[in-house]
Amino acid sequence: MKRRYFRGRKFLILFDSKVLTIKSIYRKKIAKEKYIVFLHFNETNEPYSCITNNIGLLKGLKKGDLVTLHVGNGGYVSIEKGDTIKQDGSIRCCVV
Repeated sequence: MKRRYFRGRKFLILFDSKVLTIKSIYRKKIAKEKYIVFLHFNETNEPYSCITNNIGLLKGLKKGDLVTLHVGNGGYVSIEKGDTIKQDGSIRCCVV
C-alpha cells in the first residue's frame, strides 16, 4: 500500500494587544537553569507566569515599566518593552 503525504497546515494566531504597567515581577528558580517568572499588572487583576531557561531575556523588566502584552488564541502570550501598538491599524505578522 502506498503512503499518502499531506501538505502541512499553517496556523494563524490572533493576538489582542494591551499596554500595561508592571505592578510586580517575581523570579523563582525551580531547577538548574530553569526559572518561573510571575507578572502582575496595575490595569488588570489577572496574573501571568512563564517558564524560561534564559532569565537574561527578562532581566530588563522591572516594577513600573510600561510593556505591551499580546495575548493570543491557544494560550500564546508575547511581551514587549514599551508601547509598540501600531496606531495606523496595520496588521502585524509574527513567524514562529
